[in-house]
Amino acid sequence: MKKNPNSPHIIDDALSLMDSDQGDAFIMEFNKSLISAVERTRGIYMAKVESAVALEESEKALFSALIHQIFKSNITISFLTKAELLAGFRIIVGDWKLDASVQTQLNQMRKVLSERN
Repeated sequence: MKKNPNSPHIIDDALSLMDSDQGDAFIMEFNKSLISAVERTRGIYMAKVESAVALEESEKALFSALIHQIFKSNITISFLTKAELLAGFRIIVGDWKLDASVQTQLNQMRKVLSERN
């Protein structure tokens, strides 16, 4: 295994963090990262589909089929309802993100309009 020359004391730093008041947060974050790394290495990916309203089973099936067709790998998909999206949906698979929510479109319009003033 290659050592990272930029972080020779990473183990000491991690142990110090675990022993600090930030220990619980560090352990939770480390656990998520470790699980994600193992799953990616094995070719298993997690996808999240967020929608403004609860999706019907037929809609979930359509999203699932499209995600599997795009990524062509073993993907576990979770469906979440997030009213703050206002309308539309957001798909997140690892670092890849497709955001077709009204919330994001409104935020982008707000940003453009504020830059004009």
